[in-house]
Amino acid sequence: MIQLVLSPVNGWEDIAKSDIPVKRLLSKGLYPLMIVAAITSFCALFYSVDATFVSCLQSAVIIFISFFVTYFFANIIFMTFGSNILNPANEPEESSTYNIDSNRASIFIIYNMGVLEVLAILTNLLPVKHSLLQFFPFLVALLMWKGADFMDIAPNRVGHFTFLSVFSILVPIYLLQYFFSMLLS
Repeated sequence: MIQLVLSPVNGWEDIAKSDIPVKRLLSKGLYPLMIVAAITSFCALFYSVDATFVSCLQSAVIIFISFFVTYFFANIIFMTFGSNILNPANEPEESSTYNIDSNRASIFIIYNMGVLEVLAILTNLLPVKHSLLQFFPFLVALLMWKGADFMDIAPNRVGHFTFLSVFSILVPIYLLQYFFSMLLS
């Protein structure tokens, strides 16, 4: 994941070469990162005078639910709309027989969400909200854009792919967190 952040093109190439099953990525990567991101919400008890156990617990639940729901939402969006919006690089534009590779789509979603979870962990651990961390989701959008080759997306469909990725991965996480925060406050 570090190489993916430092050099997205090389990172996606290495991910394509590695043959790690989706179940292993979920059980050894995404789900534990969700739990760690949720648990680090309690760090606010050590550096914030306004933090209470209940507010930290609410934050932990919100973080976990938003990431958990987003993973399945993104998979549904990719499988439902991916075939209609995206065309592979090796087929003509007018071909509508493209079916997105569900395994590749899941891996793509897992790695992008993993980077977002690391961002959530860093945000929870730091006592000061750095404005630099607020721009980190734009880096994730860049990673999504650079993942078009990994997903075998035609060059003329990279914009559509990036929009689909941002809409199905980035937007739900932040919308769910905002919605639940407003609901619980």
